[in-house]
Amino acid sequence: MRKPFLHLLLLLLLATASLVAQDRPKIGLVLSGGGAKGMAHIGVLKELEALGIRPDYITGTSMGSIVGGLYAAGYSADEIEEIALGMNWSELLSNQVSLDQITYVEKQYYQRYLLELGLVGWSIQLPKGLIDGEKLSELLSNVTRHVHDVDNFDNLPIPFACVGTDIVTGEPVVMRSGSLASALRASMAIPSVFTPVKRDGHFMVDGGLVRNFPVQECLDMGADIIIGVFVSDDLLPEEKLESAVDVLTQSAFVMSVFDSREQKLKCDLLIEPVMDPYTTFSFEGSAEIIKRGAEAAEEVRPRLQILADSLGFTPGYSVTRPAIQDTFRIAGIVVENNENIPEEFVTGRFNLGRDSLLSIHEIEQQVEALYGTRYFNKVIYTLLPEGEKTILKLTLDEATPRQIKVALHYDTENGAGLNLNYTTRDLLPASRALVEVDIAETFRVDANFLKYIKNTQNLALQAGLNYRNGDVPIGDGRQLSATFKNDYLNPYFRFFSTARKNSITGIMLQHEKSVLSPKIAGEDFRDIGEFRWNSWSALISYNHNSLNKQFFPTTGSLLNVEAKYSFGIDYEVTLIDSLGENTLPISPEDFLSISIEQSNRWAISPKLTVGLKNILKMNFLESRNEIASFVPYFNDQIFSGGFRPQLRNSVPFWGSDQITYVTNHLFYNEILFQYEPIANIYIELASQYMNSLYPMKWFYEDADQGIYEFTDGVYSIWGYGMQLSYMSIIGPVSFGVASNTETSSWNTFFSIGFYFR
Repeated sequence: MRKPFLHLLLLLLLATASLVAQDRPKIGLVLSGGGAKGMAHIGVLKELEALGIRPDYITGTSMGSIVGGLYAAGYSADEIEEIALGMNWSELLSNQVSLDQITYVEKQYYQRYLLELGLVGWSIQLPKGLIDGEKLSELLSNVTRHVHDVDNFDNLPIPFACVGTDIVTGEPVVMRSGSLASALRASMAIPSVFTPVKRDGHFMVDGGLVRNFPVQECLDMGADIIIGVFVSDDLLPEEKLESAVDVLTQSAFVMSVFDSREQKLKCDLLIEPVMDPYTTFSFEGSAEIIKRGAEAAEEVRPRLQILADSLGFTPGYSVTRPAIQDTFRIAGIVVENNENIPEEFVTGRFNLGRDSLLSIHEIEQQVEALYGTRYFNKVIYTLLPEGEKTILKLTLDEATPRQIKVALHYDTENGAGLNLNYTTRDLLPASRALVEVDIAETFRVDANFLKYIKNTQNLALQAGLNYRNGDVPIGDGRQLSATFKNDYLNPYFRFFSTARKNSITGIMLQHEKSVLSPKIAGEDFRDIGEFRWNSWSALISYNHNSLNKQFFPTTGSLLNVEAKYSFGIDYEVTLIDSLGENTLPISPEDFLSISIEQSNRWAISPKLTVGLKNILKMNFLESRNEIASFVPYFNDQIFSGGFRPQLRNSVPFWGSDQITYVTNHLFYNEILFQYEPIANIYIELASQYMNSLYPMKWFYEDADQGIYEFTDGVYSIWGYGMQLSYMSIIGPVSFGVASNTETSSWNTFFSIGFYFR
């Protein structure tokens, strides 16, 4: 057994003599795993630098491999600290990238499911981890881009090795070659949290499972003196094993803890920062944890000083780091691991010309756009020099072509529902087909098939069908006159440009059919048996969405502009009287509709967001048209009211019941303040304003003759309210309260879960 202090003194005596021959003992630095607690390694490195102690070898596991790998690649301790404190850990440790990185046609189906499971044949494929880690892999590729061409880690500025666990054999795997970014990602693949990494024939997870403190590996590299930094926990005593999770976690790491105890005995100088109360996931405390590491190194500073003096170290050393390049002339693209997706689909997405000059930011934007197609779990890039040019290598992890997605939801306005989605991407190359069903009081179906045109994927065709079956209340804003059951069917075909990630421009031809039958009918509707409406329409539209999140966005904008021309309108009203049923055919004229929706979110501070939304919807109907006042233009009328109205063409208005107001034209404004006092808790204050008269009165002078009002003589309403929400793993949980200028009562709302949009 090694006696660390005596061994160190002996080596220092030998070092004094060997310095004459310029053959000093080699120093090895060993950094343990520990998740967020591994930030303490940075503090230790800062103290070692201050004394001029430069390690000759570095080994690490998990977070120790990240810090050690960056240091070995030539970063200073201060630079690593800057990188660590600048990281968005909530994004890195999630399975989601920002919504604005998802291609537009996929945004609607992103970040709103409780489960997303692959299908192989008819068998459900469970995920091998909660987090694929696209953003983490991208970050590691970015910060190691200056050593992408280094295949042997002995050739890094400081020789380096890290440890992973082959989950198939249960054995440690020492990684000393290949992609540094891949090795670091494999070393910290926490079992059941991060998905395993396939590398060099191994299926690897976190090295901490078997070798959390790789001292022996550092000795094997040639180190004579070992400085070890250990930040992980030992086995918990019985009184701290408070749950089944505690017992299960401790059971998984029992052998690793025993191994770490043995590895510690091999250290000549062991530094163990005090980590309590910080845990593996305390990334919000990174700054304080780094400070803890520096304090622990300060406690052993006298011994470190003796080491530095004996070996002739002086403060101020610097490591020669390869230049970090920001612009690359791409000579070509190499694609790896594409088993089902054609290479042309991958390279076509980049749409590069010959010898394209791209910044690192542009390369990552393109990589994120490729990931945003949802064909892949991960897209990892490597930049390989080829003379004065660069080869871009893309290593793909293809998503299961067929998936089933599930969400549950409940709210006080719409009741409970089960949302099921089946998506397949292998019917045709570069295609996506899906069927989504919401089994709820308002039953809804969204089915569509999308096919990209050409390898550049700049154009697409889509054919689809929407179906909704729900209740439509009809009243004057104060009193309910009737409730109709509506069956709405909407087949469509559209052609659009997908050249831009966050926007599309296109044309669409669609058919709309609505059949409204009375469930509850007041005096004015007692003789109505059925409304039947059929129409065709052609649309030109522009849609943009750069919001960063599906729920509670903090940055970005949304803009939808649509011009719709309705024609071939067939409208029938079935009347019922004592003599039986009579069908009244009506032939409304063709008409034009304009819809503009704009929304912006600005982050005023890390916790405060301001939102602005404006909606303008206009149907260019003759203002005195009696047909228009008899509810025939249902497919184009605007319904407002409620926190979460589910009817087509509906606009939320918190201060009233759902679908309280019906109008042919609407201007809507919302000003919202969103505050996040603690992570995932949101307080929203909103002001909402509606006007059903302007701007239509600019087009029709007699627009105020009665058919545009919300209630008797009322053309504008202002509402105000507050909503408190928690973004949970099962979806948003919200409670809201609101009122408006037309009522003295307060409207309340409660919801939970991801909902159909």
